[in-house]
Amino acid sequence: LPTDREELSDEADAIIEGDPVPAGHETDVPVVGSENEAAANDEDPYLADLIRSLKEAGALRDEDLVATAARAGSQAQYADDSHLQELSPSLAQALGEHGMRRIFGYQGEVLSHILAGSDVALEAGRATDETVTLALPLAESLLRNPGSHGLVLCPDEESARLLEESLNPLLSAAGVRITSDAAEVAGSLLESGETIQSAVLVVSMDSLNRSLATLREDWQPLLKALKFIAIYRAEEYQGYFGANVAVLLRRLAHRLAVLGASHRCLVVAQGCANGIELAWNLTGQNFQAVSGHGRPAARGHFIAASPRDPEGPGQVDLPDRVARAALACVAKGRSVLVCCSGENLAQMAFYTAQEMAEGSGVDAGALSLAEDSWRLGTGPFSEEAGEAPGPQAVFAAFSREVPTLTGNVDGVIVAGSFSTPRAVHRLLESVGVSEEDEAFALFYTPNDTEGRFTARNIEALLAKEPDQVVVDPDSPDVVSLHLPALVNESAGRVYSFSREALGNTVFQALRREAALLGNGEETEAIIVSLHPAGEQRWGLWLDGRQVSSLSPYGKFREIYSGSVMALEGRKYRMASMDPGDGGDRPPAIVLEGAEALANLRTVPSFSESVAVEEESLCLSLTPGVSLHLGRVAVQEELDTVSVIDDSGSPEVYDEFLREEDHQELVTATFAPDEDAKWSMHCQAFWLDVSGPVNGDATTPRHDEDSAAAPVIAALEQMFRVGARFTFPVGKYDLATYSQGSTIFLAEVSPESLGIVKKAFDNWRDILRAGADVARNCRCAKGCVFCLFPSSPYDRPLDKSGGLALADRLLEITLGS
Repeated sequence: LPTDREELSDEADAIIEGDPVPAGHETDVPVVGSENEAAANDEDPYLADLIRSLKEAGALRDEDLVATAARAGSQAQYADDSHLQELSPSLAQALGEHGMRRIFGYQGEVLSHILAGSDVALEAGRATDETVTLALPLAESLLRNPGSHGLVLCPDEESARLLEESLNPLLSAAGVRITSDAAEVAGSLLESGETIQSAVLVVSMDSLNRSLATLREDWQPLLKALKFIAIYRAEEYQGYFGANVAVLLRRLAHRLAVLGASHRCLVVAQGCANGIELAWNLTGQNFQAVSGHGRPAARGHFIAASPRDPEGPGQVDLPDRVARAALACVAKGRSVLVCCSGENLAQMAFYTAQEMAEGSGVDAGALSLAEDSWRLGTGPFSEEAGEAPGPQAVFAAFSREVPTLTGNVDGVIVAGSFSTPRAVHRLLESVGVSEEDEAFALFYTPNDTEGRFTARNIEALLAKEPDQVVVDPDSPDVVSLHLPALVNESAGRVYSFSREALGNTVFQALRREAALLGNGEETEAIIVSLHPAGEQRWGLWLDGRQVSSLSPYGKFREIYSGSVMALEGRKYRMASMDPGDGGDRPPAIVLEGAEALANLRTVPSFSESVAVEEESLCLSLTPGVSLHLGRVAVQEELDTVSVIDDSGSPEVYDEFLREEDHQELVTATFAPDEDAKWSMHCQAFWLDVSGPVNGDATTPRHDEDSAAAPVIAALEQMFRVGARFTFPVGKYDLATYSQGSTIFLAEVSPESLGIVKKAFDNWRDILRAGADVARNCRCAKGCVFCLFPSSPYDRPLDKSGGLALADRLLEITLGS
């Protein structure tokens, strides 16, 4: 599907229904009512028929908040036939046997650049066929260099296993061996016994880490004859994990340089806006960029629904809604993938659908549940499967290993809470494979503020540019972890080429260890942990099974005595908490539900303070506006909790509720029993806008009696929202704060390592993204649809003043 911002804006047509505006919140933007919706649907028969069948099945209801959008299909862009004619005979024959008479333009471009001696960064589209794209340059490079080998690096063991299985048919047919065992590479000989058979080793980064540190002998034949390295799913390498991978890859490059190996590198990143930068940060090498767009795409129809109870906010039976939607699609002859945010929701929806199947006229055999890991490479959704036996519905829990949807799938149903917009974005846009067809994506958001925010902003989510993936290869803390292992691998020497292979930061750190290298003593092999340690997530348990999890900071913000939380459409409260033992028993929170919770919400109020500990960089943009980078100390405390009862106001939905407007809904306020405090020392970026706020010539006009604090609070929320529309971060990976005339953006989790450095350079893009979301919402004062996705009662803000200040900041800093 097209992802270019200008193309999307031309093709986009969003409709919002079930979205009332209470008195006092009106704006000049008209409310789209049923007449407008009907007129729009009359112009789109496919969408009208889909919504009608969903409503008839009870999967959608009139009181639900529903947003729809459409995207035009795109035609395939094929490579010139000369690319296939230049392939080795065995590879050309293998492609023909697999029905691949043509390859896409980007695949031919990748192949040409690799064979010409360039390293390639593929900015893959969400419908990119990664298997063929990897197999072509891998096989051709090795076939042209008999006895050479290839190395494919994956984020984890599971993705390595799945990729090995998907690559094997094509590579083996072309005469290239594929394995996950380095010892097999060393021992694989042709029948003649004269030449080592070319092989491709597919392993995880952790496997590479262990092997490099111990310098195992069975890796030596592979490394000496290495001709090709592919870094698969590079978008997964971010934050702390990505920084460690970047240093690990520099260690690998150094080892290869010592052995005299010469190789080409292909970095494949999906849904990434900065592929060249990511490839450079991971490897320290220059790359040729290739855009991965070019596969055909059906016209896409997108529906985002936040289910509501007709009697009020209440509890929503989300598994029931998902089951009804799946059955309605199958009954209409549409095959669907039902992708849920957790195993519990996937199983409940599947078993509910089975129970309903008989009454709906759908054969229960058309429903299947994919247990544990799952793929669509074979079976009813496979291109190789030929004609499907009939419409199918496959229920599965979300995994980042969700492959590109191909073959006979007509759409995807996505349900539940997802950690980042990128996860939802990929699923929603992975529908349809032919420009002549139409496909759909239905997304059920949970009935909480985060879910309603996503549903209301589905158009912004689909129109957004791909995320920027951030990797900081120069993090001093990460580099220092790898030095002992690098000293061991260097065998007491620093070479003239070490700077180029390691990059300047790692090279300088290695030089500072020169005394260790020169003493002639062997150092102990050290295996560095690539993943953050010491911060276990809290498991959320329900009915004896874990259904979700929270980071320690997320637990602090959401779980406290008396807290009520929405999960998978229902309300729960904390029943008990086990801090764990730091080992085999991880921390756990047990939840319990009750009908009495149906219309209750608890809203926490926090006090916070931020103190600058170290300022490493400061840039003055214009008088009274400056950017800063450094470390801060944060203190947060849970002060009070408000209990909100919505049952008394069923005609007013909580999207637009503000504490100052609806005090009558607050039935109780209490202080937490425990000492609920949070402190952290972290990297931060901050923006000081004292000039505009204090009244210089650039000040936006405000009412004389308005305070600056609500304006700054609105600006802070725009940074919070904008960051999540810029980087692949979860709800509690970043935190924002405002004090006086300063807005802080802080790294809360290891997943966000390096983002504040990126924010320093891209603060305008972040602010613009958040301001666009606020501007496109028709509320006048700010609501959970635009500026309150996390804490709707946190503090008062001035949305119009914040937008005026944002616009003025963007204007006066243009070109700075």
